[in-house]
Amino acid sequence: MGRVIVIDGPEKSGKSTLIAALKESLERDYLQVTVRHWGQVKPDDRIYAAPLEADFGLSDNNVVIWDRSWASEHVYGKLLGRQRRGATNPWLLEWLHGRAVHGNGLKVMVLPLDMTQNARRRDDTDLPVIPAQEYDAFLSYASLFGWDIYWNSYHENFISETVQLITEKFSMIPRGVLNPRYWTNANYLPKTPRVIIGEARNKTDFRTMGGAWLPFTSAKMCQFVQKYFGNDAFNFAWTNSDDIENGRVPHSKLDSTTGIYTFGTRAHELMAHLHYDVKAAFAHPSYFSRWNTDRGRYALQIFEEKYKEAFKL
Repeated sequence: MGRVIVIDGPEKSGKSTLIAALKESLERDYLQVTVRHWGQVKPDDRIYAAPLEADFGLSDNNVVIWDRSWASEHVYGKLLGRQRRGATNPWLLEWLHGRAVHGNGLKVMVLPLDMTQNARRRDDTDLPVIPAQEYDAFLSYASLFGWDIYWNSYHENFISETVQLITEKFSMIPRGVLNPRYWTNANYLPKTPRVIIGEARNKTDFRTMGGAWLPFTSAKMCQFVQKYFGNDAFNFAWTNSDDIENGRVPHSKLDSTTGIYTFGTRAHELMAHLHYDVKAAFAHPSYFSRWNTDRGRYALQIFEEKYKEAFKL
């Protein structure tokens, strides 16, 4: 499977120079490196889904460096008043896109250490935003969603030192990690975090959320996870019962987890059949949206009473 390095940050923060040097460094290790340059996208962030899935579908020797990403979609959508879902909901961007890279690549934010030097480097080709606001927005995004931050001092050694740090961290990611279509997050940690297992993918509803291709990304699932888990959702691994049953997720992933939780009868029955201990089992979240049925109200009541204790949120 291919691997992805996403590099984002404000105008004139040093991204382009860093990307060129990083590409050269990785190629010296006999890797096939390509760069995706992103400007403003149309209609919105959903355009990232197909290229991201394609990049992870490459062979193990391939690395794709993204020059800008969904983080920029949020920052400039917010600062320039664009009518985009990501402008007001950065969590959704990270759930649909950033989660694919977490555990399978690197998310790098380059920020200026000295805003005076950064502002001095700007010209008419840069986006019409206030540098301090742009800086704050990128810093907030990176801090909220666990991006690696590298501070550009504009010193001559910044590029070489940062390339070395990124290359060393990238070398820790093993080749052949699981495709994020079937498993997110934290592929290469020694101990897999708690894992949440859902039902088989909904073949009719799965694509209703534009840009959806990861586990738990139908429209209803996105709403459900954001409402109840928020940013804690990124501390779990997420998969589906059919991906386990069909061997796309090996049992070794479940053997090393710190806890298993299921949503839906089929997921719970599969774990029982495989003799795994389930810490908590809940109804499929589709029941929770059926407000006008006794079954739906009861399922939601049970979940709301027990989920905080079960997940220790």
